[in-house]
Amino acid sequence: MTAPMVLRYSLFQYILLIIFMLLMLAGVGLAHADTDSHTDSHTDKHTTNQTPHRTFMLSFDDGPLPGKTEKVLAALAQLDDPAGKPVKAAFFMVGNAPDTLFSQRKYYAPYEMWIHKGSMSKYPQLVADVRKAGHYVGCHTAHHAWFRWPWQDDSNEIKAEILAWEHDAAPLPDGAPKLFRPPYLVDTFAVQTAAHDLGYQIILGHTVGDANPVNSVADIEHNIVGIMQKTPASETPVLLIFHDIFPTADNHLVEIVHWLQQQGYILMDFNPANIHDDDAP
Repeated sequence: MTAPMVLRYSLFQYILLIIFMLLMLAGVGLAHADTDSHTDSHTDKHTTNQTPHRTFMLSFDDGPLPGKTEKVLAALAQLDDPAGKPVKAAFFMVGNAPDTLFSQRKYYAPYEMWIHKGSMSKYPQLVADVRKAGHYVGCHTAHHAWFRWPWQDDSNEIKAEILAWEHDAAPLPDGAPKLFRPPYLVDTFAVQTAAHDLGYQIILGHTVGDANPVNSVADIEHNIVGIMQKTPASETPVLLIFHDIFPTADNHLVEIVHWLQQQGYILMDFNPANIHDDDAP
């Protein structure tokens, strides 16, 4: 009797594995569709033969993380706005990123494996340092949840993620704007509903490609120029998305920004008042 029971258990495991793999494959396609749609959407809305955009702002996702976020703060202190003062950026932080592989699989997109993200609850001093430097702190959910999972795509679940982030981010400064960037730039109706109900402004932007480990500094500079050229000139600066948990922002931010300035692009302070629905990707 023992052998058949072992066989049945093994088959059950195989079936679960196959189901999980199929879900992952389906999820990867949706996840890439999320980022691709936001990266290329200005090309869909506008022709690319217009005057390219010349001004840009900086934002950073997935921190705070020791040994990483401090370097980005130091880099920002070396970059000036048009008035000659240290530029102000936005940091969209994770409340308490999951540590274990199982919990990561519950929240992260299917293609993200073994990525160590930041945590406001574990590193409150880094949050305080970002705020002390005059930068904005926004919500990137409590667990960096991918709102395409069937158990995460309901507006009530999304609200729970935002409210859990508020708990991790406490105390929130009085009068601070409530800014929300959904992880992976998933901007569904459920996400919009949850943000609206809780009084948050959704802030999207353009990913520069620093999360891809094969991209060099030159690749990222090329990506940014492509973003700027596809975006027609307006009074609203283009919002670029870096990640303060990856080496590019930590080690090469000043180099990249100075190169962009040499090409004639102008670095501006992050200002949520300058970001409107029509400006979002």
